[in-house]
Amino acid sequence: GVFHDGDTQPFCWASSLWQVIAPFDVALVVHSSWRHAMELDAIRKAFPIEMQPYIADASVGSDPFESILNYVSRHHVSAFIVLDDCWERFPASWMDAGILLPCRTGSGVSDPDIRERIRRFLAAP
Repeated sequence: GVFHDGDTQPFCWASSLWQVIAPFDVALVVHSSWRHAMELDAIRKAFPIEMQPYIADASVGSDPFESILNYVSRHHVSAFIVLDDCWERFPASWMDAGILLPCRTGSGVSDPDIRERIRRFLAAP
């Protein structure tokens, strides 16, 4: 997964993401499959305490691509990236445009390349 390797606790790699986003003003919207099994508050509490205030919401709907598009449209989001380990569910144009960052199931956000791509996105003017 994006935040776990499947054998450990959910969101165990969240601290890897925190190391990258801490200096930036960001809002995180969860579109993980966990959003179907857990309330937003429970998801928020599964993240490290310092990240919890940055978990703004969870997308709604069964299709990740449509749920993200709906969220972006409803909330007038101007810039965003998507981290996902099932990138085949998204249009190739998102990967080409750098909107979709495909995470490997075994490394997710613990992958240094993914963290660097997130940092570059956040640091861009």
